Amino acid sequence: TDDLPIDAYLDRGFEAWLKKASAQ
Repeated sequence: TDDLPIDAYLDRGFEAWLKKASAQ
């Protein structure tokens, strides 16, 4: 089930953003 809390969802998005930013 994809019943993740919004905090967990934002956390994963933030991690992906960090990887994107550090890749530049």
